[in-house]
Amino acid sequence: MTSTETAGSALLLAAAPTFAAMALYTSASPDILCSTMPAPMNGMVTMYMLMSLFHASPWLKLITGWWRDMVDRNLKDADRPHVRSPSA
Repeated sequence: MTSTETAGSALLLAAAPTFAAMALYTSASPDILCSTMPAPMNGMVTMYMLMSLFHASPWLKLITGWWRDMVDRNLKDADRPHVRSPSA
């Protein structure tokens, strides 16, 4: 991987948690940002939550890749004959 690909991957993975944190921040302090609604689920919170959801794809790909690797390793280990050590 080149440094450009690594930076791009890092940015893809950074988007979803950043938007989720912005949604939490906005819902916790609606008076700081340009919000006139006192409700915790205003338009900005909903927008940040949706953006976080839409940018979750790289995380899902990463998790499924880890899961596949783990399953493949377990299947390979199951196919290997297990040698029992002699008991004393």
